[in-house]
Amino acid sequence: MHRRWQAGESKSQLEIEYWSDATSHGKRFTAYARRWLVVETEKRSGQSERIEPLEQLLRVHGVSSTEAEDREEHFRLVAKAREAALSALRIYNDPLAAFGPRTSSC
Repeated sequence: MHRRWQAGESKSQLEIEYWSDATSHGKRFTAYARRWLVVETEKRSGQSERIEPLEQLLRVHGVSSTEAEDREEHFRLVAKAREAALSALRIYNDPLAAFGPRTSSC
């Protein structure tokens, strides 16, 4: 099977023929080759090759773009910025609209 793939046949077609599996789109073949033949059949994208050195450079300078709390903070700030922009639009479109938290003053 591996020789046929090396000769140019598609992983998906081999999966259908050998395992009657038309749903894994080459992933089952890749896992099989990795486990039993200790052969890598997936190529890394050029983008992945460029991203790794950039991430290493960020880590050297104390910036980690992959930490969960950094992403959570980023999304929190984006949500707050969106909220502020929507409030600005409301105030622009309705001069009687209140800015900031609503308080009841009776």
